[in-house]
Amino acid sequence: MDEASVSGTEYGGVKLGDRRLERRLPRIAQALEEEPRRSFPEALDTAELEAFYRFVNNDRVTPEAVFAPHRDETVKRCAPEELVVSVADTSTFQFSTSREGLGRYGDRTFFGHFALALNLEGTPLGVLGMETWVRTEDSVSAKKRRGELSQVEAAELPKEQDRWGRMVDHVEDALWGVAPVVHVMDSEADDYALLQSLVGDERRFVIRGGGNRRLLLDDGSPGKMQDVVASCPVRCTREVRLSKRRGKKLKGTSGGKKRPRETPRDVRTAKLSIGAVAVRIKAPNHFRGERKSIAVNVVSVREAKAPEHMHPVEWFLMTTEPIDTREDILRVVDLYRSRWKVEEFFKALKTGCRYEERQFGSYEALTNLLAILVPIAWKLLRLRTLSRVDADRPATDVLSESELLVLRHVAEKKLRKNPTLEEAMAAIARYGGHLRSNGRPGWLTLSRGYFRLQDLAIGFELARNL
Repeated sequence: MDEASVSGTEYGGVKLGDRRLERRLPRIAQALEEEPRRSFPEALDTAELEAFYRFVNNDRVTPEAVFAPHRDETVKRCAPEELVVSVADTSTFQFSTSREGLGRYGDRTFFGHFALALNLEGTPLGVLGMETWVRTEDSVSAKKRRGELSQVEAAELPKEQDRWGRMVDHVEDALWGVAPVVHVMDSEADDYALLQSLVGDERRFVIRGGGNRRLLLDDGSPGKMQDVVASCPVRCTREVRLSKRRGKKLKGTSGGKKRPRETPRDVRTAKLSIGAVAVRIKAPNHFRGERKSIAVNVVSVREAKAPEHMHPVEWFLMTTEPIDTREDILRVVDLYRSRWKVEEFFKALKTGCRYEERQFGSYEALTNLLAILVPIAWKLLRLRTLSRVDADRPATDVLSESELLVLRHVAEKKLRKNPTLEEAMAAIARYGGHLRSNGRPGWLTLSRGYFRLQDLAIGFELARNL
């Protein structure tokens, strides 16, 4: 695969019921891939721009059909892997003005749920699943909290929470007979109905716990998750570097009490104490399924001494993975820590491709555009990841000859004759305005430098051909 281009691989074989549309998609993708941060009028000439607008607003074009070739290519990349890590998460897409068909907060938002495939080294292999929806009224959970629905009534209604199980089934179907998979999810997926379904279907998972669940202890007496986790003996310790985090707040809302993981934090090194225990989770009283309890392993991760005014790290991870040895336990922690890659994927969409700044006027056009941009965002994430986890790889494996030649001329620091990928990406980030004193480059400087470099490489090729 040519790492520097996805337009030739991630959109081929699309089925839209119209050959003209099917031929147009790779051409559109190529233009956007070269200029994903630019406005569409800047990236496309007049004829291309008109064709692009007609494409995303065509009734025959659907996000499912546009996304399908990338999913199929992702499955192919998963095939050689010993284990595929499927990280599922949801993101809110919010726009500055009202759009037709969008939902809450002034008709400006919709939601997307994705499954990002990684290998065990953390390299993104692609996106295996994408689901979008609009929230036009309060969720079932919100109505239940306000007392408008009973537990029994809420359990019988379809709800947004069901997306986690649907995505697991979708990923399992896609990778059936291809590669084994373990599903990694945040605490939003801590739902007993989902857990018992995963255990019953013998799915592998690591899910962060979000509630103080009722347990059945070994002697048959009742217990609580937080009490058992707190008394869990420490099996190993580890120091990890925590990244800087901005506080979460949905634009246009007043916000309420934040959970610890939604509060800002500075970069720091945390010393974590890690334990593990096997437990049996008891079903909630309102649960109507057959399994009234399920057995899972729990890994407890705690920060003993957090800085003043900082929330300590406190995770408990429910999993089907083994916890027999120190290596087993640390492997579960590492599987969960890979979850941050899906957050980076969302940044690639929103910052690298400037998705929320796009001016399409309808939900249908916006979701079609989202499906077009998913492979491009994956490419950006893959480039960034490879420059870190595969730092010694030759830059020529990823950058074209013209891009590397131009980079030698614009780089702040002279590149070696055969630079590594890490050296080349550092030079690109500096070209985008990154300062070494700011730590690792973020999406803004990296994408700015990369697309400036592409501009120059295109001009260089044009001048050389003329």
